[in-house]
Amino acid sequence: FFVILFKWCAFIRLVAFTLLLLPLSSNGKLTLDTDSLVDSVKISEKTLVLNGRGLYKRWIFHIYEVSLYLERQTHDPLEVIHSPELKFAQMKFLRSISADEIKKAWTKDFDKQCKTKCESLRPYLEELKAKIISVRDGDAIEFLYYPDHMEVSQLNREKVIISSAEFGPFQLSTWVGETPPSDHFKNGLLGLLSP
Repeated sequence: FFVILFKWCAFIRLVAFTLLLLPLSSNGKLTLDTDSLVDSVKISEKTLVLNGRGLYKRWIFHIYEVSLYLERQTHDPLEVIHSPELKFAQMKFLRSISADEIKKAWTKDFDKQCKTKCESLRPYLEELKAKIISVRDGDAIEFLYYPDHMEVSQLNREKVIISSAEFGPFQLSTWVGETPPSDHFKNGLLGLLSP
């Protein structure tokens, strides 16, 4: 009897420890990496397929995840950045973040990634920052990349149109370029991580 009881207690401890290791959203609910993934989206009569998904963490906290959709899947970051094909990305937030925090993070990413044409690109960043509002757990910001411009949507607000053929590729480079938020995040967007 004591042997069975000991084994049962050990099993309970193992289950409890495993649950502690699972990621938690800010409202305390369990969130899994495969939650609500969509394999494809249809935009402007084109079907875009999921290329990959990147999870950004700060220490142990899950901040946001980005799902990237392309006309054709690729593992090549330069193709993701420079291809003239239609692209779509959804940034889903996993906790509440103020607008000021988002703006500071985007400015930091810009300064870290930008090497050339920074002064000509910065006004587009400021235009985008001016329209961003605070987010809650589950909110999303959506990015639609055309060859000659970029569209950004948040909640039910009017979309922001960035009239530049260069800013969209630059913004993508902050995710999959030389200095991404993390290698794990970049590899996720490029479809290089095992499911």
